[in-house]
Amino acid sequence: MCESDEAFAKKRIQASAAEGDARATKASGVESVEVTRDTADGGLGADASEDALDSTYAGYQFANGTWYLKGEKIECDPAIAVRELKMDADGGNATAMINLGRWYSWTNRHVAANLERALEFFLRAAQTGMALGYLLAGRLYQAFGDNEWAARCYREASARGSKSADRAYAQLLSQHPMLQLKLA
Repeated sequence: MCESDEAFAKKRIQASAAEGDARATKASGVESVEVTRDTADGGLGADASEDALDSTYAGYQFANGTWYLKGEKIECDPAIAVRELKMDADGGNATAMINLGRWYSWTNRHVAANLERALEFFLRAAQTGMALGYLLAGRLYQAFGDNEWAARCYREASARGSKSADRAYAQLLSQHPMLQLKLA
């Protein structure tokens, strides 16, 4: 995805939330979106290999509600872990981007603005060529009700070898057969 695609995709999510396609509601003055951990979280619903920690990455990692450092489960101050991940992500590390996306989608799965931040990190990882970035972005798009962009992301992840994306793409097309015409 080029940057213009990412900007367009963000606008689509914002429009989708505004129109109610993403089941957006006003609650306590904060826009919220109903997203389950199954669709939004970085690891849930993915293959075991895609849920696994990156053994080559020595920094903080986040999966299924738990922080890890050097592969070991730890108790840590999330502010410190997020700050270090942001520094690595700003340096171009795709694994750090995925972990930031997981953190934002896990901790803030009912707040649309923070889900957009998660999507931003997943898309940045995808731009580096990481299939998992496309897969997780697709899951968020699907949760937002934007099936066309979900299918596009799943197709990209599938082209990069993700078996979870193959299944998600096939399932999405079986549920929404008209998508094939849009994607042709």
